[in-house]
Amino acid sequence: PDGICLDAEGAVWVASPTTHEFLRVREGGEVAERIPSGRRTAIACMLGGADRRTLFAISCGTSDISEAAQLQDGAISTARVGVPGAGLP
Repeated sequence: PDGICLDAEGAVWVASPTTHEFLRVREGGEVAERIPSGRRTAIACMLGGADRRTLFAISCGTSDISEAAQLQDGAISTARVGVPGAGLP
């Protein structure tokens, strides 16, 4: 996965392109939260914003690299999360 980010509890947020969602995964592999990306391919994510509780989620309309370059339909969506990002950007 690309765009992995760590939160203050030690869990990671990852993009899951094959399942079209963004996942918060705790140590040991437990999926604690899921944010669906609809029919869009989840590409990358990062925690940010003033309080580091905004998940910036990058997606596109296809998982095919050549097709994605042609479509140019990448998007950034946001979701509020309960645990802030760890460290400094």
